[in-house]
Amino acid sequence: MFSLGIFFALTTFLMVSLLDQVLRQTSGDLAESRVARWYRSDGDEARHGETN
Repeated sequence: MFSLGIFFALTTFLMVSLLDQVLRQTSGDLAESRVARWYRSDGDEARHGETN
């Protein structure tokens, strides 16, 4: 159960970073600034994809 949670967290993190790469390549500055701002505002407290 615990290892499944770790696996899910790692998979989510990899998906988010891949999506970040794709958005940065396709949309340029807009997507980059938005994703970077989301990363900065989240910080270490909730880095597993809580978007509001």
